Amino acid sequence: MADLIEALSTFIRVAECRSFSAVASEMHASHTTIARRIDFLEDRFQARLFQRSTRHMKMTDDGERLLGHARSILANIDLAETELGQRGADAEGLLRIGVTTALGLFFSRNLLGKLYELHPRLRIHLLMSDASANMVEEGIDISFRIGEISGGSLIQRRIGDVARSLVASPRYLRDRALPGTASELGSHELVEYCYDKLSGIWTIEREAIPIDPRFTCNSSEAAHQAVLAGLGIGLLPAFQIQGDVAAGTLVHVLPGVMIEPLRLSMAWPPGHRLSTKARTFIEFASTYIAPLVCQ
Repeated sequence: MADLIEALSTFIRVAECRSFSAVASEMHASHTTIARRIDFLEDRFQARLFQRSTRHMKMTDDGERLLGHARSILANIDLAETELGQRGADAEGLLRIGVTTALGLFFSRNLLGKLYELHPRLRIHLLMSDASANMVEEGIDISFRIGEISGGSLIQRRIGDVARSLVASPRYLRDRALPGTASELGSHELVEYCYDKLSGIWTIEREAIPIDPRFTCNSSEAAHQAVLAGLGIGLLPAFQIQGDVAAGTLVHVLPGVMIEPLRLSMAWPPGHRLSTKARTFIEFASTYIAPLVCQ
């Protein structure tokens, strides 16, 4: 069974990289070892997985079918290990965590102390970016991801849903009337931030509202600061602005309207066996982070 799991892990990476040499380098193995693992799968399933030549590699239809099964098998194994494996072991060593700027700041301010209290031998390195990094190239063990994860290249565990709110500063609203409906947002200055790409649309009460923002950015913190500075109305994660609302430096706009939340997941590459420290952090996130940042 161990040989099969190892071969499936290798197959997934070859399918993603389309290169035996790249995977051999990544896994610190020889080109021959990688080829033997693929041969092992082809013999076991009696199917050709790749069409190979000196210049080109293409996955066969059978390879495409096996890829879905392989990802599902390894995802289930990793999730079982996360939930059940080594729960009594003490987490220690360096853990590299990819995280968005807003969530990284919130975690550092509110929960990092709790993590160290529970696991004093753990060391954390946060790689904060609102862009989705290549986890293998960046050496990231676990990554927080906002929204749907495209494709099947990562194993994911859903943490919860992040609520969002329309907010503005009293400075911005000093000489302006609050919008009474979502359609009235078009007459206001707007600040748009998106985790993936700028859309020009806010979905409110299941209706797509076209927007023409005054300021757009790919940084949640830049959008947050722009709204605080009075540049306009912003649509921001609730956990990011809850302190500002409590302090009165931001106020809710259209409170009570339904705005679709954003999915929050933790992700890791398939075929990478989760360490005790990684499992420990995933459970910490589910227990302590989710109640504070999710609905």
